[in-house]
Amino acid sequence: MKFVTILLLCLLYCQFSAINAQKSEKPKGSFKLRQSFQSEDTKPEPAAITYTKPKSEKESYLVDAALGYTFPASSQRTITAYGEYHRNTLVDEKSNNLQLGFAYEYFTNNNFLTDDKPENKRTTVIKANGEYSNDMVKKIESAQLSGEITILRGRTVGSKAFLPNVWNELGENLGVVYYPSAGIEWESRLKAENDSAKGSIGRVMGKLYISIFPFAKAVKGKIEFFANTAIRYDAINTTLFGDRTHPCLETGVNFILSKEKPKAALGVSYNDIDDPGSGKEHQNFWLVALKVKI
Repeated sequence: MKFVTILLLCLLYCQFSAINAQKSEKPKGSFKLRQSFQSEDTKPEPAAITYTKPKSEKESYLVDAALGYTFPASSQRTITAYGEYHRNTLVDEKSNNLQLGFAYEYFTNNNFLTDDKPENKRTTVIKANGEYSNDMVKKIESAQLSGEITILRGRTVGSKAFLPNVWNELGENLGVVYYPSAGIEWESRLKAENDSAKGSIGRVMGKLYISIFPFAKAVKGKIEFFANTAIRYDAINTTLFGDRTHPCLETGVNFILSKEKPKAALGVSYNDIDDPGSGKEHQNFWLVALKVKI
C-alpha cells in the first residue's frame, strides 16, 4: 500500500511540475469515457452498456465503462484521474468490480507528426497506472500497478509498409489497423475473505487489437470487423490459486454511427474473457450493445 501511495504522489508531482514549466500556455482538462484507462489512448476500446428487464424475470445488465478527467500537462504527457466499473450479470461467472486510480501517459517524441522528418514519424507511448480495486463478488480489495508500452508510427509519403496504429490499405476496398502493446501488472491483496486469495501477483501481458474495414470506400469505413485479444501470465503468484494463464478474446462487428467525438457504434460481439485484474474472470457470452467513446 505504501508503494501505491508513493507512486500516486510521484504522478501528481510530475503533473504539477510540467504545468508550472509551461508559463505561456494553460492546458485545459477534459472528460473521457471509454472501456478502460488501462490501455493507451488511441486504441478503439469504447464503453459498453446493456440492460434487460423481462416481464417476469430478474433484470440483467452489463456495464463495462470508465470515466476519467484528464489533465494535459504538455503535448508529451497527461495524467488522468479515473473510476472504472465492470459488472456483468449475463453470465454464470458474474462480475462486480470498482476501480479508482490515476493513469500517467508519456509520449517520448515531442515532435511526433509535426513535420515530415523520418525521426518524427515514430514515438513510444509509456503508460503507468496506480489504482485501488474492489472485487465485490469475491470480496477482494487490492492495490494494483500496471505499465504498458505502445509504439506509434506515422506514414511517410509514398510508404506502403504495414505499420502499427495507422491506416493500412490492402487494395482499394480494404483497410486494416492494428494496435500491439506489451506490459506488466502487479496486484497486492489488501483484504480477502478467503485465506487462499491472500498474497501478491505479478503478471506479464501482451495485447493486440485488429480492425478490418471491408468496402472501406463504399461505406466510408463505417463497418468494422474487429478482434481484441490479450494474454496474461502470472510470473509471480503467492496466492493459493494455480491458474496462471489468462487469455482474452473479443471479436465481432461494429456498425459505426459517428466517427467524431463522441464516437458511437452499435456492436455485436463474442466474448471469451479472463481478466482477473478487472474482476472479469472466465466469462463467455454474446453481446449486442451501444458503444461510446469520448
